[in-house]
Amino acid sequence: MKATETYLTDYMEGTNTKFRIPIYQRNYSWLAKDQCQQLWEDLVFIDNEGKKNHFFGSIVSASDPSGDKTRIIIDGQQRLTTVSLLLAAIVNKCKVAHEKDNSLPLPNLEEIENLYLGKRTKAEKLKLKLTKDDMHAFEQVCEGNVRNSTSNIIKNYNFFYEKINLGNAKNIYDSIKKLQIVDISITAEDSDPQLIFESLNDYGMGLTDADKIRNYILMNITDEKRQEYLHNTYWYEIEMNAGLSNAEETTKFIRYYLQYIGCGIPQKDAVYKDFKNYAKNSEKSIETILGDMLRISEIYKKIIQQNFDSKEIDFHLERILTDLKNAVVIPFLFDVFVKLEEHDITVEDVVEILKIIESYFFRRAVCKERTASTDKFFSNLISEVNNIRDRHNADYLDVFKYSIMTASGNYIFPSDKVFETAIKENPLYNYIPKLCKYMLLTIENYDRDKERVTSDNLTIEHVMPQSTNKNTHWQNYLGLNWQNIYNNNVHTLGNLTLTGYNSDLSNKSFEEKKHMDKGFCSSPLKLNKYLSEVDVWNEANIKHRGEMLASIALQCWPSYQPTGNYNTKESHYNSVSLDGDIMVAQGRKPEFAELNGTQIFASSWKFLYSEIMNMLYKEHQDKMQKAFDFGNQGTFANIISKTEEKTGMHGEKMWEQIIDDNPIYFYTNKSAPDFLTALIKWFEYLKIDLDSLKIYLK
Repeated sequence: MKATETYLTDYMEGTNTKFRIPIYQRNYSWLAKDQCQQLWEDLVFIDNEGKKNHFFGSIVSASDPSGDKTRIIIDGQQRLTTVSLLLAAIVNKCKVAHEKDNSLPLPNLEEIENLYLGKRTKAEKLKLKLTKDDMHAFEQVCEGNVRNSTSNIIKNYNFFYEKINLGNAKNIYDSIKKLQIVDISITAEDSDPQLIFESLNDYGMGLTDADKIRNYILMNITDEKRQEYLHNTYWYEIEMNAGLSNAEETTKFIRYYLQYIGCGIPQKDAVYKDFKNYAKNSEKSIETILGDMLRISEIYKKIIQQNFDSKEIDFHLERILTDLKNAVVIPFLFDVFVKLEEHDITVEDVVEILKIIESYFFRRAVCKERTASTDKFFSNLISEVNNIRDRHNADYLDVFKYSIMTASGNYIFPSDKVFETAIKENPLYNYIPKLCKYMLLTIENYDRDKERVTSDNLTIEHVMPQSTNKNTHWQNYLGLNWQNIYNNNVHTLGNLTLTGYNSDLSNKSFEEKKHMDKGFCSSPLKLNKYLSEVDVWNEANIKHRGEMLASIALQCWPSYQPTGNYNTKESHYNSVSLDGDIMVAQGRKPEFAELNGTQIFASSWKFLYSEIMNMLYKEHQDKMQKAFDFGNQGTFANIISKTEEKTGMHGEKMWEQIIDDNPIYFYTNKSAPDFLTALIKWFEYLKIDLDSLKIYLK
């Protein structure tokens, strides 16, 4: 590697020198109001202060394998492209303005064109070659034929074009010639360009994980045609499917994809790391991996846009993703829609699965079940449902019903009784206000599939007003016990309805709300039928209406019973996780375990414990060594020791060295729950999610 301090214009000039932005680089992303404005202010400052030079950062490049004078820009495309846009703006603006006023001195336009931009009338002769979409816009700029575009290339060129005039063009150009850079040139003998790129990124390039993954995939491919093939055939299409080439959206998709294929749930800032580990350890070629990602990205696009060939599928997807805001199910839905594509399940099966998911999340919200870790639950369902199905040759939908309906602990599907009580009695508007409109619309539309009422112009109305505690009419109307009636009922289902005339109803009396123009008596909504029939609005009627609507809610968000029972001992499907009841493992033996997508087959707890500890040590060696240094005390007392300690009554080993090449002893004469308790302590110490390990029992 060679680093040289030079002026940017000296770096750019040369008859045959060209610069190529490799296809793995992200698109040009500097913004007019931010970086371009700052560059302009710096250039004005250089001119005003008479500065001799101004540092403009570094540009890292490598020689093109083709052998010509083209430099491949590894880092610095934003600076190089921005200055080229400014130079093009100077030339184009001066040519137009000079025709009207030739009295002011101009910069040397021929010098700019020949030395720094190239022959601008021929795209192939331009010095700077950008990636596909950016290059098309850059050609427009250099030809002086700019059309409206959302491209940052066009936007930033227009920004500079407006700033330039005959009075400042020469001074700005002179300031550009004072910009200094560090030219860092990588040769064939240097380190891996990918490692250099990652190091540069650590110091502030600000790439998304999707940018890093694209670079990782394409950077080490020296054949430009091969790079373009993989980019255009796979990566570009993946980006388009994931969200209109938004790198953050692409990162989100890849995170979901890694969950789907069994790589656990990456931390939001570790998607690149986890993808890199997956690709390195996979037996699949990078093209095969990209092909699989492309297929799943096409499914992802249909999911997020609700664009399947079934209105029912699209309808329930919208309810899950938009109304309930539960995108955590997306990795599981990848598996569902792959099965649909392969004609392994039917459209009707998919609709039923979506209804179950919708019911699951809404019931949990009403019953105040915690939402944390449901992403892990649905990720684990992918392997659980498929494993049970394969072993029993069972129906996918039925196995899914079984798995979700028998979930326990943090993942429980609330029973009919619990759900009915909660939706009748809980102050829903208090703690799930954003779901109340969804809830009321769903109840309104029950058994009305072909004439659904939409949410347009409808808002939530409290029949007994929220402001009752400040409203003497309603206090007198409710009687001496008004405060308790208000506190216990104002935000419950029985007191909530929908109307298009919320501001008109306001805090009026119940009689006025009933009989006024557009009041409850004239409302076409089924929700308001009972309100039009009763004469008073008291606690008894609020509760009665709540019971009526709760009975409909049970039909809108039902429970589902599988036809098969997959929980027999012979089926080998009892399992235990560290965040569940570990006592179920008492007296049982393990068959296999899954840790972040990796299967571990073991016939004894000691062997399984040993395998897991070796896996943890491989990933967390430094932190585990700190624990080893303390030995048999503190958190890990009676779990690890620096010495072998004592043997059992019959000479059996109690402590064993189970990690290769590490002289630390583990207490191994344990029962199944003892082993699991030790694992819980290790997982908590290493900050690993407890439910990332699932152990299947014999």
